[in-house]
Amino acid sequence: MAFRASNRQRKTLHRQKPMQLQLTSLIDIFTVLLLFFLKSLSQEAEFQVTPSETLRLPESIAQKAPEPTVHLIIAQDAILFEGQKVLDLSNGELPPEAVDGFIIKPLLSVLKRRAEQLKTFEQRYKHLPFKGKITLYGDRRIPFSLLKRVMVTAGEAEFGEFRFAVLNQE
Repeated sequence: MAFRASNRQRKTLHRQKPMQLQLTSLIDIFTVLLLFFLKSLSQEAEFQVTPSETLRLPESIAQKAPEPTVHLIIAQDAILFEGQKVLDLSNGELPPEAVDGFIIKPLLSVLKRRAEQLKTFEQRYKHLPFKGKITLYGDRRIPFSLLKRVMVTAGEAEFGEFRFAVLNQE
């Protein structure tokens, strides 16, 4: 006659089963975490500018995240494109030999070269079109005439869609 196992025997039988690690579930979890961190890293890896004495950005309460574009910094002492100095300024004023009407000649050549690179890139990768977007980081103390010349020059080089960088006011 068969008797039911006692509680102690049931626990002993239950303990003897080897535990198995569900590797498929762990791989799925790590894949999701990896994709999440890569996505958030790519959004945070946007061009970062540290305000200084020659570059003080205006403040805003805008919450929209910046889009990836080319970057042009207009400080009191220089104009920089993608982190490289294009032209020296003296107190926000352009040297006369660098100007042709409303066009800033050294800046125009750099911007045209970059536009050609982006168009070549567009031909190779159709899903990344050249949209002519440029982000301007302008010191709040620069004269409007300088900003206007920079915008005309950028438009001449086919960068006609402007974004203005500001400090987020909290």
